[in-house]
Amino acid sequence: MTTKRKLSATMAIALGDTVAHGGLLIRHVGGYWAWPGAPKRDDGLPAEYYGTSTVQALVDRGELVYIGWHEGLPIIAEIPQAPYDAGPGQVRDGEA
Repeated sequence: MTTKRKLSATMAIALGDTVAHGGLLIRHVGGYWAWPGAPKRDDGLPAEYYGTSTVQALVDRGELVYIGWHEGLPIIAEIPQAPYDAGPGQVRDGEA
């Protein structure tokens, strides 16, 4: 049995918001991650967002998995649908 690492306050908020908004996060230009349909600011960026390092830390802890890629960068992350532990920064088979 593996022990999960503790989440920071920011990671816990990001994970809670992700759950509350359907379980997906989408990467926007500049590395800003937000749920689909998140309200936008005047400059087009999400009004509430999480940084790349926060999302990566959640992936490393198994709380999120990357499921979509564009030009080598992850662009969609989701809460795993079933228990999943492929290791830090990994994706499900056939999705990379």
